[in-house]
Amino acid sequence: VIRGISVYGTGKAKVSNLTNEGVVRSERGWVGGVFNGADVIDDGSLIISNSYNKANIYGEVAVGVGSISSAGTRMHSCYNAGSVSANDGGYGITCNVEGEMTDCYNLGNVTARCAYGVGGQIHKTGCIKNVDNHGKLEGRDSVCATVCNVDGVLENCYYLNSSFDTE
Repeated sequence: VIRGISVYGTGKAKVSNLTNEGVVRSERGWVGGVFNGADVIDDGSLIISNSYNKANIYGEVAVGVGSISSAGTRMHSCYNAGSVSANDGGYGITCNVEGEMTDCYNLGNVTARCAYGVGGQIHKTGCIKNVDNHGKLEGRDSVCATVCNVDGVLENCYYLNSSFDTE
């Protein structure tokens, strides 16, 4: 896993006011701009807030901001403004949500086999509120502007019509 700015949580942590700029690239595995992984935290003790990715991200699976994968993790007021390019899955912001994501948005363009602006999956314990996608999405197999595969709470999610190529 390659990350621009990273916290891989193993205990209580509060991450705030981070900005990643430049380029983050890897030919294999997951690549992330700001934060990418918190598999071992499940008690709500990891909080990520006011953090941004402005870097261009390239990889097999690429994430601008996020990849929350533990129940109770909370992400608030974060955004991605960098482009995301991936051979497989490309995510502007987050991918698996078992915690909470609120007031987050994607401005970056995402190009991948499966391209996601905001979100990817919400599991039963997950909650996504007040998120939006402004970036252009290009996917060879699938495209989703705001969250796909919902099994949790989803409220006030938006995208621009220009997110999709309608030619």
